[in-house]
Amino acid sequence: EEAIEPTDEANIRFQADYCGRLLAKTDLPTFDLEGVVQGFLEWEHNKHENIMTFRDMCHRSVMTGTMAPPHHTTWLDCRDDSIECYVHRAAYPEGSEHDPANKA
Repeated sequence: EEAIEPTDEANIRFQADYCGRLLAKTDLPTFDLEGVVQGFLEWEHNKHENIMTFRDMCHRSVMTGTMAPPHHTTWLDCRDDSIECYVHRAAYPEGSEHDPANKA
């Protein structure tokens, strides 16, 4: 552990390697650990790029390949953290700046 480079990527890869070793000792199905690493690296990049907006980004599920829908309100402006608000509000309109199709 002391030999890990002091970078975000090195720490993310260290944890993924550890999880891979644990997973290999079980009868659980494997999954794309490198895809998980890439998702965390994207998240970490978004966080460094803008600490106030990284929570607004959408990410693809490693398990299903499905892109998460955007939340209807930016993190900074959202004051209602109830499950009703999160689940039942409409997503951003198609073509808006937060539409995942615009993130190609």
